[in-house]
Amino acid sequence: MTRRSLLNKALCMLVAVAGMALGLSSCGDDEEITPNTVKYSVAADPATVADPDELAEVLAAFNEAIGNTGGKVRAYSQSLDEQVKAACEAVWKRYADVVKSSYIKIGLHKSSYGGAGESFNLQLLGFYEMGQSLRQPSIK
Repeated sequence: MTRRSLLNKALCMLVAVAGMALGLSSCGDDEEITPNTVKYSVAADPATVADPDELAEVLAAFNEAIGNTGGKVRAYSQSLDEQVKAACEAVWKRYADVVKSSYIKIGLHKSSYGGAGESFNLQLLGFYEMGQSLRQPSIK
């Protein structure tokens, strides 16, 4: 592996870890976790091999589509899985054939808290794949 390839992978891993940390962060000061709170987040899969700037642009577009802007994760009082998936699919369609990076895989996650006596739940809702190394971009 070349030095550039290793550096690219290291930067992508750093972006992925930062995305997960942001996506799984707790509520802000003005927002508390209440029963039936649902949050959606996106993060780059560790298998992603992408230009860091392009990956940041794609992640920002996905975050904007699901209502997460300015570093804040939006909380909902009900599950909006289908609406959030449709918003992510629209972003995927916009980027699927134009990304120049080798491989970008974005995971859509849902976290929920049911209330007292119930546990916190984290669920993977799907993956959005794109990049030059794919024969055809896909949604899983």
